[in-house]
Amino acid sequence: MLDLRLTHLALLAEIVSTGSLSEAAQHLGLTVASASRMLKKMQEDFDDPLFIRVWRGLTPTDTTKRMMPVVRELLERMEELEYQKHFSPEKLKGTITIGAADNALVSLLPPVIRAVRDKAPGLSFRLLPLDGRQFQRLAEGGLDFLLYPTLNLPELPAHFFGINLFRVSRSLLVDRNHPLAARYAAGEALTIEAIRMYPRILIKLQDSSRGPVFDISLPELRSSQTFIELPYFLGAPYFLEGTEYTLLLPTRTARFFARQIPRLIAIPYEGEYAENFTRLIWHERSDKSIPMQWLRSMFAMHAGENDAEQPPDQQEKGAS
Repeated sequence: MLDLRLTHLALLAEIVSTGSLSEAAQHLGLTVASASRMLKKMQEDFDDPLFIRVWRGLTPTDTTKRMMPVVRELLERMEELEYQKHFSPEKLKGTITIGAADNALVSLLPPVIRAVRDKAPGLSFRLLPLDGRQFQRLAEGGLDFLLYPTLNLPELPAHFFGINLFRVSRSLLVDRNHPLAARYAAGEALTIEAIRMYPRILIKLQDSSRGPVFDISLPELRSSQTFIELPYFLGAPYFLEGTEYTLLLPTRTARFFARQIPRLIAIPYEGEYAENFTRLIWHERSDKSIPMQWLRSMFAMHAGENDAEQPPDQQEKGAS
C-alpha cells in the first residue's frame, strides 16, 4: 500500500505545472532538499523516475501522465472538504452577476437577494439584460448565473448546468373594463380566438443576428395585430389603461402589476402550450465551487417566494 501524504501529490502536480523542482518547492513553502526527498520517495513507491530532465526542465513520464487525472481529482476533493469545513457565508465578499429579463426584479429575485443578504452581507448583486451573448458571458466569467426559460432553450449547450426553479404559467393583463375582463367575470375561459380579436402589446428581446432571445408570446397569437413591441416587461403594462390592448405575461409578473396598478386585471390563460420553467443556469467552471453551490441552494429555496403564484382574490374576479 502506498504511504503518501497530500503534500506528495501536491508536489507532483506542481512539478508537472512548473517543470521545475525548485519552483514547485517554493510554491508549496518547502525547501528544495525536502521536496527532493519527497520526490525520491514517490519514485521508489511507484518504481518510476516520474520525471525526465530535458532542455526546458522536468517533463513527466508516461506513468506520471496516467496518474495526474486521479491526483488532480484527489487534490480537488480535499480542497473542497477543507473549504467545506471552514465555509461561512458571512465571510463571502464580492459581486454576483446575473443575466436575466427585467421582470426577474419583481417575480423572482427579491426574496433570493433578501435571504442572501441576511446570511452573506458582504455580497452584492449586479443584474445584466439578456442580449444573445449570455452563454458566452457565462463561459467567460462575465456572468455568474443566467435566468432563462426552458421553453426558449429546452436543451442546454455542452458545459452548462441548470436547475428548474418553478413552473411558468401565463396570464393576460388587460384593463378592468376590457371586454375579456367582463367575459372572465362571467365565468368564461380565455381562448386563443377571443384574444386574437384585440390588438396586443408584444414583449420580445430581439437579437438581429439570431432572432428572438426571449419571446413570451404563443405561436397561435403571432397573426394577431401588434400595437407595440417592447424589449422590456416592466414598462409594457402602462400602455394598457383605458384601452382594449392585451398583454400576455408570465403569471407572476401579471399578478404583480395587477396589484400595483388597480385598473388592471390578470386573467389566467389555461390553454394548451408547452410546459415551461424558470431555470437557473451556470457554467461548469463554477459547478464545484462551494460558495456557488451555496448560492444555487439559496435560489432553489427562495426564488419566487411570497404570494406571486397564489390565485387572485375572488373579489378581484368579479370587479368591473
